[in-house]
Amino acid sequence: MERPDAGEPVEVLGDIEIVDDFVAAFNDDPPDLLVTSGRTNEERWMLGYLFNGGRVVVGEAGDLRGRLLDGTEVPIRNPGPMAMLGAGSCLLGFIPGSEVLPLAFIHDAGARQIVGYASTTWHGAGGWDVYRRFLDEPGRGTLSEAAWLAQQELIRRFAAEYPGIPEVSTEGFDEREVFEFQLAVAEATGVDRREDRFEDLAGLLWDRDAIVLLGDPAWPVRLETSPLPWTSLITRNGDRLVIELEVHGDLADGPTPIVTLPERISPGMVVEDGGLELIVTPDLIFLPDLPERTPGTSFRLELDAPLERKTDEAVEIDGETRRGVLDLVPPTLRPRLRSVLQAAGPNESELVRAIRDATPARRGSMAFLIANMPPADRRAMTADALLETVELAHESFDASPWREGVPEAVFLEAVLPYAHINERRDDWRADFVSRFRDAAHAAGTQADAIRLLDRLVYEVFDVTYDANKRLKNEQSPYQSIDQHCASCTGLSILLANACRAAGIPARIAGIPEWPDGDNHTWVEVYDPIDGRWHWIEAAGGGEYDEGWWVEKVRGIAAEDSDEARYRLWAASWSRPAGVPNRFPLWWLEPDEDPIPGVDRTAAYATAGD
Repeated sequence: MERPDAGEPVEVLGDIEIVDDFVAAFNDDPPDLLVTSGRTNEERWMLGYLFNGGRVVVGEAGDLRGRLLDGTEVPIRNPGPMAMLGAGSCLLGFIPGSEVLPLAFIHDAGARQIVGYASTTWHGAGGWDVYRRFLDEPGRGTLSEAAWLAQQELIRRFAAEYPGIPEVSTEGFDEREVFEFQLAVAEATGVDRREDRFEDLAGLLWDRDAIVLLGDPAWPVRLETSPLPWTSLITRNGDRLVIELEVHGDLADGPTPIVTLPERISPGMVVEDGGLELIVTPDLIFLPDLPERTPGTSFRLELDAPLERKTDEAVEIDGETRRGVLDLVPPTLRPRLRSVLQAAGPNESELVRAIRDATPARRGSMAFLIANMPPADRRAMTADALLETVELAHESFDASPWREGVPEAVFLEAVLPYAHINERRDDWRADFVSRFRDAAHAAGTQADAIRLLDRLVYEVFDVTYDANKRLKNEQSPYQSIDQHCASCTGLSILLANACRAAGIPARIAGIPEWPDGDNHTWVEVYDPIDGRWHWIEAAGGGEYDEGWWVEKVRGIAAEDSDEARYRLWAASWSRPAGVPNRFPLWWLEPDEDPIPGVDRTAAYATAGD
C-alpha cells in the first residue's frame, strides 16, 4: 500500500510470484527459524494467503522443492539446523507417510524441531499461543517449552470457561473431520452449535489434541533475551515458595502469564496471593488476571509447596545395610564404592539392589561399573538396567571366539560399560546383541568381524555422516538412528557399541581440537593377538590403523603439545583417585561430569609405522 501525497492508501501490485525469491533467500542465507501460517497441507505450502505466489512442495523423489507458477521446480536445501513454527498452518505436523512436507523440511532443510498441527486447524488458539509465548516474549523459554505451555493453557481455559461440561477427545476422528467432531461435541455437551460459545468450546478441545512437536524437545531453541513484559523471581525457604512478580508492560494482548516452577511440588495452601487469582499445579502457576494489572505494579506470592514425594520413593539405606553390601565386593573397590553409594541420594537403593542381586560371578563387574559411574548416572541408573547390561556383556564376551588373551581390565573398561562419554543413556545393548553378535562371531577373525560391523551397523540403521544435519556431536545410538545421520562422534559410538555387543573391546578415541579448528573422533579396538589397541575409522570401510587423518595425527602427536586439546585421547570408564587424565571434549559445559581419558599421544606419534 502507498499513500501518494499523504492521501488515501492505494494498492500497488508487484510481482505476484514470490516463491522464487523465497527459495533463493532460503538457500543462500539459511534461516535459524521459519514461522509460517496459512495454506498448508501434508504435501504443499502455498505462499500468499489471498493469492497464489507459488508453492513449497514435496517433489516426486520426496525432496523439498519450490514450485514456480509455470510448474518448474527448484530444489530447496538448507544444512540447518533450524526450527519451524506453524502458528496457523494446517497439517504441518501430520505424517501419514514418508513423502510429506514436515519430513522433507527435516531431511532437506535442516529442521530439527517443528511445531505445528497434526490436523486441519480452524480455531488456532494453540498455535497462536505458541507464537505469542515464543516470539512476543523472547528469551523467556524455548520453543518446546512454549508449545507445552500453550497446550497446558488450552486445558486450563477449557476448565475455567466451561465448568461442568464434559471433555470430548479427538480420538477416532480423521485429521480433516472437523464438522464430524463438532457434531460429536454438540451431542456430548448439549451446547448448540449456533451458540456463540460453541466455537471456543470445540476449538479448545480440537487444538488441545492437534498441536504437536516433531523432533527432539530437549534441543534448546531460544531467542535472544529482550526486555520482558513481566518477570518473576522464585525463592524457597523450607517448604515455603516465594514468587515475586513485576509487571513491566501492557499484558492485555499477550498470552496468559504462567510461572514455570524449577521443581515439581505438592501444591498446598496459598499463604499469600498478592490479590491475584492463582491456579497452582505441581509444575506451573497460572496467573489469568495478571494482564489486568498496570505496568509498574509488583506482587508477592507465598505458597505452602513441599517438593513432591515420589509414591515409589526409594528406601533409605542405613549404614549397616551399606556395610553388608560392601562386604560382598572386592576389597580394593570398597572405599570408592562407599563414596559412590553415599553420593547417590535416593537412588542408592537401586545401586545396592544391583550389587546384591548380581550373581557371585558377576558381582565384581557390577561393583567396578558402579564404583566408576559418572555422578549423574549414580543418581539415575536403575538396578534392572545395570543387571541386564552386566549379564549381556558377560554373555557376549564369553561367547566371543576371540576372548582368549583379553585381560580382565580391558573387558571391564571396554566391553562392560553402557556408555562412552556424555551421550544420552540409551537402553541399546539387548537390541544390538540381537542384531550384530551372531553375525560378528561368524567372521573368520576379529579384524574381519570389525570390518563387517563397520559396514553393517550403518546399513541396518540407515545412518550416514552429516555434521550439519545432526542434532549434536555426542549423539546417543538412538538419537543417531532416529535422525539417520551423525557426526564422526555419533558414528563412532554406534560402531563401538556394536563391537561391545559382540564382546569385542572397543572405546572412543580422538583429538579434541585440530590446531586449525574442529575435532575428530574414531574407534579403538583391542586385539588379543598382538595385545595392542588399533584404530578404525567409523563408516570408513578400511583396515586396522588406516584413516585419512593418520599423517595429520602423527605430526600433531610428534609435537607433544602441552595443551590437552591438541593431544590424542581415548575415553575410559575407571575414575582413579587423585587428579586423573580427562578427555577434554570441547562441548562439555563446566557443570557437566568430566570424561576420564587415557592419553594416547605417544602411541599416535608413531602411527602408521
